[in-house]
Amino acid sequence: MSARLNFRRYDRSGWHHRHDDVQVVVPVRGALDIEVDGRGGRVESARIVVIAPGTGHDQGADGDNRFLLLNCPLALLGEGRMQQLRQRPFLSATPRMQRLAAYLDRQCPAREAVPPALLAHGLPDLLAGLQTDPAPLQRLQQLCNTLRARAGEDWTVERMAAHAGLRPSRLHALFRQTYDCSPQQWLVALRLERAYRQPADGRLPIARIAQYTDWSDHASLTRSLRKATGLTPAAYRRRHVA
Repeated sequence: MSARLNFRRYDRSGWHHRHDDVQVVVPVRGALDIEVDGRGGRVESARIVVIAPGTGHDQGADGDNRFLLLNCPLALLGEGRMQQLRQRPFLSATPRMQRLAAYLDRQCPAREAVPPALLAHGLPDLLAGLQTDPAPLQRLQQLCNTLRARAGEDWTVERMAAHAGLRPSRLHALFRQTYDCSPQQWLVALRLERAYRQPADGRLPIARIAQYTDWSDHASLTRSLRKATGLTPAAYRRRHVA
Protein backbone atom coordinates (compact mmCIF):
# COMPACT_ATOMS: atom_id res chain seq x y z
CA MET A 1 0.00 0.00 0.00
CA SER A 2 1.47 3.36 -1.04
CA ALA A 3 0.68 6.92 0.02
CA ARG A 4 -1.67 9.01 -2.07
CA LEU A 5 -3.06 12.55 -2.01
CA ASN A 6 -6.49 13.54 -3.27
CA PHE A 7 -8.78 16.53 -3.13
CA ARG A 8 -12.39 16.00 -2.17
CA ARG A 9 -15.60 17.95 -1.76
CA TYR A 10 -18.12 16.74 0.83
CA ASP A 11 -21.88 17.00 1.18
CA ARG A 12 -24.28 15.60 3.79
CA SER A 13 -24.63 12.14 2.24
CA GLY A 14 -21.79 10.61 4.24
CA TRP A 15 -22.04 7.22 5.94
CA HIS A 16 -20.26 5.40 8.74
CA HIS A 17 -17.22 3.60 7.32
CA ARG A 18 -13.60 2.56 7.92
CA HIS A 19 -10.30 2.54 6.04
CA ASP A 20 -7.44 0.06 6.11
CA ASP A 21 -4.88 2.86 6.03
CA VAL A 22 -4.29 6.14 7.86
CA GLN A 23 -6.36 9.04 6.55
CA VAL A 24 -5.55 12.70 7.22
CA VAL A 25 -8.01 15.45 6.26
CA VAL A 26 -6.55 18.94 5.77
CA PRO A 27 -8.91 21.87 5.05
CA VAL A 28 -8.45 24.04 1.98
CA ARG A 29 -11.76 25.87 2.28
CA GLY A 30 -15.01 25.28 4.10
CA ALA A 31 -15.72 23.26 7.24
CA LEU A 32 -16.25 19.52 7.69
CA ASP A 33 -18.24 18.08 10.59
CA ILE A 34 -16.85 14.66 11.42
CA GLU A 35 -17.23 12.02 14.11
CA VAL A 36 -14.24 9.73 14.70
CA ASP A 37 -14.74 6.74 16.97
CA GLY A 38 -17.49 8.60 18.81
CA ARG A 39 -15.60 11.91 19.09
CA GLY A 40 -17.24 14.78 17.24
CA GLY A 41 -15.27 17.67 15.84
CA ARG A 42 -14.90 20.10 12.98
CA VAL A 43 -12.12 20.30 10.40
CA GLU A 44 -11.68 23.92 9.32
CA SER A 45 -9.15 26.73 9.13
CA ALA A 46 -6.02 25.43 10.88
CA ARG A 47 -7.59 22.26 12.30
CA ILE A 48 -7.07 18.80 10.81
CA VAL A 49 -8.13 15.27 11.72
CA VAL A 50 -6.13 12.03 11.64
CA ILE A 51 -8.16 8.82 11.33
CA ALA A 52 -6.42 5.63 12.42
CA PRO A 53 -6.74 2.42 10.38
CA GLY A 54 -9.96 0.54 11.13
CA THR A 55 -11.51 3.49 12.99
CA GLY A 56 -15.18 4.14 12.26
CA HIS A 57 -16.05 7.65 11.15
CA ASP A 58 -18.79 9.67 9.50
CA GLN A 59 -18.67 13.16 8.06
CA GLY A 60 -20.61 15.85 6.21
CA ALA A 61 -20.26 19.43 5.01
CA ASP A 62 -22.37 22.20 3.50
CA GLY A 63 -21.65 24.84 0.89
CA ASP A 64 -18.45 25.35 -1.06
CA ASN A 65 -15.70 23.22 0.44
CA ARG A 66 -12.51 21.43 -0.53
CA PHE A 67 -10.18 19.24 1.51
CA LEU A 68 -6.83 17.60 0.91
CA LEU A 69 -6.81 13.92 1.91
CA LEU A 70 -3.68 11.95 2.65
CA ASN A 71 -4.01 8.16 2.77
CA CYS A 72 -0.86 6.34 3.82
CA PRO A 73 0.35 3.12 5.48
CA LEU A 74 0.58 3.03 9.25
CA ALA A 75 4.33 2.42 8.96
CA LEU A 76 4.90 5.99 7.74
CA LEU A 77 3.75 7.36 11.11
CA GLY A 78 4.68 4.51 13.43
CA GLU A 79 2.56 2.60 15.92
CA GLY A 80 3.63 4.74 18.89
CA ARG A 81 2.61 8.02 17.29
CA MET A 82 -0.57 6.45 15.97
CA GLN A 83 -1.58 5.43 19.49
CA GLN A 84 -1.29 9.08 20.54
CA LEU A 85 -3.39 10.17 17.57
CA ARG A 86 -6.07 7.60 18.38
CA GLN A 87 -6.54 9.36 21.72
CA ARG A 88 -6.60 12.84 20.17
CA PRO A 89 -7.41 12.73 16.44
CA PHE A 90 -7.98 16.47 16.03
CA LEU A 91 -4.80 18.54 15.68
CA SER A 92 -3.69 22.03 14.76
CA ALA A 93 -2.14 22.16 11.31
CA THR A 94 1.40 23.50 11.14
CA PRO A 95 1.89 26.65 9.04
CA ARG A 96 3.95 24.61 6.57
CA MET A 97 1.12 22.11 6.21
CA GLN A 98 -1.35 24.93 5.53
CA ARG A 99 0.93 26.48 2.92
CA LEU A 100 1.41 23.11 1.25
CA ALA A 101 -2.35 22.46 1.02
CA ALA A 102 -2.86 25.90 -0.53
CA TYR A 103 0.00 25.31 -2.99
CA LEU A 104 -1.33 21.92 -4.10
CA ASP A 105 -4.79 23.42 -4.49
CA ARG A 106 -3.39 26.05 -6.85
CA GLN A 107 -1.54 23.39 -8.82
CA CYS A 108 -4.58 21.10 -9.09
CA PRO A 109 -7.58 23.44 -9.31
CA ALA A 110 -9.73 21.03 -11.33
CA ARG A 111 -8.25 17.67 -10.32
CA GLU A 112 -8.98 15.24 -7.53
CA ALA A 113 -5.83 13.12 -7.61
CA VAL A 114 -2.52 14.86 -6.89
CA PRO A 115 0.07 13.79 -9.52
CA PRO A 116 3.02 11.63 -8.38
CA ALA A 117 5.56 14.44 -8.78
CA LEU A 118 3.58 16.74 -6.48
CA LEU A 119 2.95 13.86 -4.07
CA ALA A 120 6.70 13.29 -3.79
CA HIS A 121 7.16 17.03 -3.17
CA GLY A 122 4.45 17.36 -0.52
CA LEU A 123 4.49 14.08 1.39
CA PRO A 124 7.60 14.77 3.54
CA ASP A 125 6.18 18.07 4.83
CA LEU A 126 2.82 16.49 5.62
CA LEU A 127 4.40 13.60 7.48
CA ALA A 128 6.76 15.92 9.38
CA GLY A 129 3.77 17.94 10.58
CA LEU A 130 2.14 14.77 11.91
CA GLN A 131 5.12 13.36 13.77
CA THR A 132 4.93 15.84 16.65
CA ASP A 133 2.30 18.22 17.94
CA PRO A 134 2.75 21.95 17.42
CA ALA A 135 4.06 23.62 20.54
CA PRO A 136 1.27 24.35 23.04
CA LEU A 137 1.87 28.10 22.81
CA GLN A 138 1.50 27.90 19.04
CA ARG A 139 -1.83 26.13 19.47
CA LEU A 140 -2.88 28.79 21.97
CA GLN A 141 -2.05 31.52 19.45
CA GLN A 142 -4.03 29.73 16.74
CA LEU A 143 -7.00 29.48 19.11
CA CYS A 144 -6.80 33.19 19.94
CA ASN A 145 -6.73 34.04 16.24
CA THR A 146 -9.89 31.99 15.77
CA LEU A 147 -11.57 33.68 18.74
CA ARG A 148 -10.75 37.11 17.32
CA ALA A 149 -12.32 36.13 14.00
CA ARG A 150 -15.42 34.49 15.56
CA ALA A 151 -15.82 36.22 18.91
CA GLY A 152 -19.61 36.24 18.77
CA GLU A 153 -19.96 32.45 18.77
CA ASP A 154 -20.74 30.36 21.85
CA TRP A 155 -17.25 29.53 23.11
CA THR A 156 -17.25 27.36 26.22
CA VAL A 157 -13.92 26.41 27.76
CA GLU A 158 -14.52 22.85 26.61
CA ARG A 159 -15.02 23.99 23.02
CA MET A 160 -11.91 26.19 23.16
CA ALA A 161 -9.86 23.30 24.53
CA ALA A 162 -11.12 20.90 21.87
CA HIS A 163 -10.36 23.42 19.13
CA ALA A 164 -6.80 23.82 20.41
CA GLY A 165 -6.31 20.10 20.99
CA LEU A 166 -5.64 20.62 24.70
CA ARG A 167 -7.17 19.49 27.96
CA PRO A 168 -9.30 22.23 29.61
CA SER A 169 -6.93 22.31 32.59
CA ARG A 170 -3.93 22.74 30.28
CA LEU A 171 -5.73 25.51 28.39
CA HIS A 172 -6.42 27.33 31.68
CA ALA A 173 -2.75 27.04 32.64
CA LEU A 174 -1.58 28.41 29.28
CA PHE A 175 -3.94 31.40 29.48
CA ARG A 176 -2.76 32.13 33.03
CA GLN A 177 0.87 31.81 32.00
CA THR A 178 0.50 33.94 28.85
CA TYR A 179 -2.25 36.47 29.61
CA ASP A 180 -2.65 36.26 33.42
CA CYS A 181 -6.36 35.47 33.07
CA SER A 182 -8.70 32.57 32.38
CA PRO A 183 -9.92 31.70 28.85
CA GLN A 184 -13.35 33.20 29.55
CA GLN A 185 -11.85 36.36 31.02
CA TRP A 186 -9.77 36.78 27.86
CA LEU A 187 -12.87 36.35 25.69
CA VAL A 188 -14.87 38.79 27.82
CA ALA A 189 -12.12 41.39 27.45
CA LEU A 190 -11.97 40.84 23.68
CA ARG A 191 -15.72 41.34 23.28
CA LEU A 192 -15.75 44.40 25.50
CA GLU A 193 -12.82 46.02 23.73
CA ARG A 194 -14.59 45.61 20.41
CA ALA A 195 -17.84 46.92 21.77
CA TYR A 196 -16.25 50.01 23.29
CA ARG A 197 -14.43 50.80 20.07
CA GLN A 198 -17.55 50.98 17.95
CA PRO A 199 -18.28 54.07 15.77
CA ALA A 200 -18.72 57.61 17.08
CA ASP A 201 -16.88 58.37 20.29
CA GLY A 202 -16.75 54.80 21.62
CA ARG A 203 -19.11 55.58 24.49
CA LEU A 204 -22.10 53.46 23.58
CA PRO A 205 -24.85 52.99 26.15
CA ILE A 206 -24.21 49.92 28.29
CA ALA A 207 -27.41 48.29 27.00
CA ARG A 208 -26.12 48.60 23.42
CA ILE A 209 -22.77 47.17 24.47
CA ALA A 210 -24.52 44.20 26.10
CA GLN A 211 -26.48 43.54 22.91
CA TYR A 212 -23.41 43.82 20.69
CA THR A 213 -21.31 41.50 22.83
CA ASP A 214 -23.96 38.78 23.05
CA TRP A 215 -25.12 39.24 26.64
CA SER A 216 -28.87 39.15 27.10
CA ASP A 217 -29.10 42.48 28.93
CA HIS A 218 -27.26 45.17 30.90
CA ALA A 219 -27.46 43.22 34.16
CA SER A 220 -26.02 40.07 32.58
CA LEU A 221 -23.09 42.03 31.16
CA THR A 222 -22.45 43.71 34.50
CA ARG A 223 -22.43 40.38 36.35
CA SER A 224 -20.09 38.78 33.80
CA LEU A 225 -17.68 41.70 33.75
CA ARG A 226 -17.62 42.06 37.53
CA LYS A 227 -16.92 38.34 37.88
CA ALA A 228 -14.16 38.48 35.25
CA THR A 229 -12.43 41.72 36.25
CA GLY A 230 -13.94 42.97 39.50
CA LEU A 231 -15.19 46.10 37.68
CA THR A 232 -18.54 47.36 36.50
CA PRO A 233 -18.86 48.22 32.78
CA ALA A 234 -18.62 51.94 33.55
CA ALA A 235 -15.51 51.46 35.69
CA TYR A 236 -13.94 49.21 33.06
CA ARG A 237 -14.57 51.84 30.38
CA ARG A 238 -13.01 54.60 32.48
CA ARG A 239 -9.93 52.51 33.16
CA HIS A 240 -9.33 50.99 29.73
CA VAL A 241 -10.75 53.35 27.12
CA ALA A 242 -9.15 56.70 26.47
